[in-house]
Amino acid sequence: MTFSSMDAFWVVNWTTDVAGQCDYIDRQWPRITGQTAEAAMGGGWLNAIHQDDLEQVKVELGLASGSERPFQIMARLRRQDGQFRWALAVGAPRYDEQDVFIGYSGSIIDFHDRIDITERKERLDALRASEERYRSLFETSRDGIVTVDMRGHILEANPAYQKMLGHTLEELKRLTYQELTPEVWHDMEAAVVREHILPRGESAEYEKEYIRKDGTVFPISQRTWTVVDERGHIVGMRAFVRDITERKQAEAALRDSEERFRVSIANASIGFAMNGPNDNYLDANRAYCLIAGYTREELLALKGSELIHPDDRPANMALAERMLAGEIPGFVVENRYIRKNGENIWVRKSVSLIRSADGAPRWIITLVEDVTKRKLAEEALQQSRNDLDRAQEVGKIGWWRLDVRRNVLTWSDENHRIFGVPRGTPLTYDNFLSLVH
Repeated sequence: MTFSSMDAFWVVNWTTDVAGQCDYIDRQWPRITGQTAEAAMGGGWLNAIHQDDLEQVKVELGLASGSERPFQIMARLRRQDGQFRWALAVGAPRYDEQDVFIGYSGSIIDFHDRIDITERKERLDALRASEERYRSLFETSRDGIVTVDMRGHILEANPAYQKMLGHTLEELKRLTYQELTPEVWHDMEAAVVREHILPRGESAEYEKEYIRKDGTVFPISQRTWTVVDERGHIVGMRAFVRDITERKQAEAALRDSEERFRVSIANASIGFAMNGPNDNYLDANRAYCLIAGYTREELLALKGSELIHPDDRPANMALAERMLAGEIPGFVVENRYIRKNGENIWVRKSVSLIRSADGAPRWIITLVEDVTKRKLAEEALQQSRNDLDRAQEVGKIGWWRLDVRRNVLTWSDENHRIFGVPRGTPLTYDNFLSLVH
């Protein structure tokens, strides 16, 4: 066999020993690869395999040798002119007369032209399928799809894009995308094309505005890809466009609501604090700062538990842990705060937990009211009652109160002692009369 052309079809036969080392290769090998038969012996023939395919070839040979099974391996083989051609290596196990495995025999077959034909057919089939999928998407997509040339002239637009702009396809083809875009966006979009789409082949999603046929301006989000010809030259751009009017309106309404909430909280007479799951302060309104005696900036460097009196802290922490674990949605508690100046005050706290969409704890919201005056009044009242009870005990004087409508009689402790009636005994006016001589 002679080679007047390196592209001529060829076949090389070979054998290996039990270890998979080449022990024979026919005379076509040197003519095709430029490597001598002696150099190809053992594992030398692997030097003619493309570096990117070498590891796969070694793995496949190892698997085949270990199982004594037939194999097929596709790899690129270096010709003597330095070019690579696709080749198919096929092998089958060899056995001696005693049916003992002694190695492999097989062939390396030129497969380059077949690869080209197969690839071209597969690419054509894939292109047709891709075009069919794109056309279906183009016609039915709820988002706008538009293709323009490199000067911005619109070449095609799907029904959704036409409806979005209020133009027919014929009208759109007489326009450029720049004419549909308010001038305030021109420089920004030119920079996106120049710095992202052309060098990278696509853009990230970005936002701008469009002008409808009736003159109204509305917001859109857009992502753009380059369109290339069969030579790989950029000939245009294709964009997926979404009308985000409703989203922008919702965002504006949310911002407005958040602003109203922020102003309401900031000016509320009740203390408001927001903490993270780790108990660090994230925010606090003016009323809370006045209660605690700290500025907002100072609070942001503290944890919520640092303000709680040490004697009240364990009970608070236990409730917070139950809330974070999902056992309770929140809790209301009264405890003492230690203000910045060291003063102890009583507060009533309503604590709740806000979770993120995945259920993880996000914010701890605390509404706080200073109830020190009420607590002091309650303590003073209790002390007065204690003093009165002591005075009645010393003076052997009791007191009673009758609820006429319910016929319920309430006695002081000393009254119970005087009449010898155990505390807790239900009393009515009739009971009282039965005790009188």
